[in-house]
Amino acid sequence: MAIALIGADIVTPATLLRGGTVLMDRGRIKAVGDAVALPPRARKIDLAGRTLVPGYIDVHLHGAVGDDAMDDDPGALPRMSAALAMFGVTGFLATTVAAPLDLLDRRLRAVTQILDGTWAGAAVLGIRSEGPFFAADHAGAQPPASLLAPDLETCRRLIAVADGAIRIMDLAPELPGAHDLIRFLVSEAVAVSAAHSHATYDEFEAAVDAGLTHCAHLFNAMPPFHHREPGLVGGALTDPRVTVELICDFIHLHPAAVELTRRAKGPDKIILISDAMRAAGLSDGLYDLGGQRVEVTDRRAYLVDRKHQSGEPVLAGSTLTLDLAVRNVVTRLGWPLTEAVAMATANPARLLGLEGRKGCIAPGADADLAILNPDLSVWATLVGGNFVYRAEEE
Repeated sequence: MAIALIGADIVTPATLLRGGTVLMDRGRIKAVGDAVALPPRARKIDLAGRTLVPGYIDVHLHGAVGDDAMDDDPGALPRMSAALAMFGVTGFLATTVAAPLDLLDRRLRAVTQILDGTWAGAAVLGIRSEGPFFAADHAGAQPPASLLAPDLETCRRLIAVADGAIRIMDLAPELPGAHDLIRFLVSEAVAVSAAHSHATYDEFEAAVDAGLTHCAHLFNAMPPFHHREPGLVGGALTDPRVTVELICDFIHLHPAAVELTRRAKGPDKIILISDAMRAAGLSDGLYDLGGQRVEVTDRRAYLVDRKHQSGEPVLAGSTLTLDLAVRNVVTRLGWPLTEAVAMATANPARLLGLEGRKGCIAPGADADLAILNPDLSVWATLVGGNFVYRAEEE
């Protein structure tokens, strides 16, 4: 049966349509506008006073509500899928961390085997391999013992085991052999992202010339910008070929750094991520990430047994959710809602090669949608035109 969502303010996401209608049928959007002709038996749902946005897409997410993509538990990803719908997420990449290769093999195979399953919430759109080819001096919360030098055969092995499911691979582009990996990954339709790196500006630009197009969690796990050696940060901010990720919990980044990035990159080159670990959606306490103990206090997740050389604690991912990231930049920084929504929908869809199918509200696109309350909290989430979450059912 066709379903018509009527009366909502619709973020498409480039523009805002006041009091519009979205007609859905068989999992796809059929029509969008302020004067949509409806089939006689269409089910009408009045959304007056609410805002309809494309479903959020989280391309960097390790875990949530107690589960993690690295867990050896077939129920972990389905539980994450259902929980993420509460936060307006309709698609995500199951993100791995550096680990012994036999463990990585098992987890990649396990995720790949369930990608085509039926989900009660957000769809797993593929895998993000965060590592293992990282610089040890910028390991961050990555397990140092599992970091590897770039090796083409190992990279081929990971891609083969995942059977085409890896959509993004993060690596340190300055390490010897990294360019060979970048060229191979591009040939396999894998987006290559810089992360956990001490690359100079010139080293980063050489990697972009080789095919790198993305930068993970900008400013984190990389040297700070310096006016005589801009480094990876300077390259990512100024090279128009590169998209960048921001963790907008205002723990990983000062609001001024977030605003600087928007002014340097523009709204089309920024992707909001959560980089969440299993404590997202739960209370403070002790958790783990990649086999390492993590303590969460006041939403901040830190490694228990390792600190930076300076003595500062090591952040271990976040407890952020993508709906809160959108609210933060809109309500605290004053960014237009259309821009913030694009950074969590259209921009990640473009990175994944899903532009026009996901991350938008347009005829022919998947009916993956989030319905927001006036305060931008999530009232309901639809995947393939089906309600997978409604706040009223809590």
